[in-house]
Amino acid sequence: MDLLVRPKFEKSRLNFSSFRNYVSNCSFTSLDAIRHFTIVSEALYPQHLTWNRTSWTAQPTRKVKLVPWYFLSFMVAMSASCSMYIAIREIFRFHKDPEINIYTGIVGLVQMCMSSFNTFQAINMISTVCECCFMLNHLHMTKGRRGDDNDYKEPKLIGVLLNFVLIPSIIITPSCAALFPIIVHNVDPTYFWFRNILLFSTHSKLAVIIRMVIIFLTLRHGCVLVNATVITYVNIGLMVNSYLKQLTKRDEVHNFAKKLHKYRQLQIIMIITNHTIQDIMAAGLLTFFICFVIVGYIVVRLSNVFPTAMILLCIIFILFFVIFVHSILPLAIGGIARSEEFIRDWEVQNLPKVERKELKSCNILRHRVGPYTTLTKGFRTNFFSFVLYHTVNLIIVL
Repeated sequence: MDLLVRPKFEKSRLNFSSFRNYVSNCSFTSLDAIRHFTIVSEALYPQHLTWNRTSWTAQPTRKVKLVPWYFLSFMVAMSASCSMYIAIREIFRFHKDPEINIYTGIVGLVQMCMSSFNTFQAINMISTVCECCFMLNHLHMTKGRRGDDNDYKEPKLIGVLLNFVLIPSIIITPSCAALFPIIVHNVDPTYFWFRNILLFSTHSKLAVIIRMVIIFLTLRHGCVLVNATVITYVNIGLMVNSYLKQLTKRDEVHNFAKKLHKYRQLQIIMIITNHTIQDIMAAGLLTFFICFVIVGYIVVRLSNVFPTAMILLCIIFILFFVIFVHSILPLAIGGIARSEEFIRDWEVQNLPKVERKELKSCNILRHRVGPYTTLTKGFRTNFFSFVLYHTVNLIIVL
């Protein structure tokens, strides 16, 4: 008997050790996240960027292939419009709908914010697709040319977040949210879309299935849009930090012209980055703020009303929000500090008059949040305190 069990045990132990060696040898960096996300997202439907799997260069996808992408973006926009119409109608109605209460209002507000942000995001991604291709191709070119010669080590937490949290959320998040019509049939906004239609009022199971499909498709497309934006610009932020780490390194050789040329390249990248992401970043932070305040209120005050599955999703969202803001925002803030250090170090050097004029023309690399605001060193702390302040206020008032 022992002779029969031992080979099976040895085989399972061998399989586990080989799997462990495979995982330990795999690199799960931010650049790998682009490849993993491309494989997963393109398996669903064509994206706005097409990647060459050999050279890993990006180019805009032809409009003909983007029919599913445009259709899903239209579904997201329509879901936001329908929920917004119901909310505005309820505000101005004299006789209020008895089925619309604080619980449905909270869920509807979260859905409106997320769908509106995804709609704005889709429009921005299509209008800036060429700029995005330029930055990603430049990123791949510099990564392949430089390798690891600048001793810059990427934070492991960022690679774990991108590869093991964001990418699986494309399937996990919409699959969990699609179960809401079964768990609580009259809370999510899709219930109010179909309740007055005679066909669906007589065939309730058909209405539930259609609602589940709509929630799954729209939320999955929203996750794809968010992941594409986050993974792309996290890689760009890491590239800028890597370059700045190399530029601020103390060298015995006076190579101002070479470093100034690289800094000029970073200025061009930063101008394009701000052009493509400043509005998305402002809208995204506003959406995160509203959703966090509402989700925090649900967890604290409505945990006895909402299903346990929904409370768990809210807790996961809060944890993800805290970890994401804590780990991603320092990328941009660290780049600003290194940029200031680069200019300050060369200002104290005895440079010739011509090189001093060139140095004065260099600007600090700042990430813009909207057209009027830039990230500062205290932005993360102020943002956290602002969110917590309004969350506590909402819990106390309601």
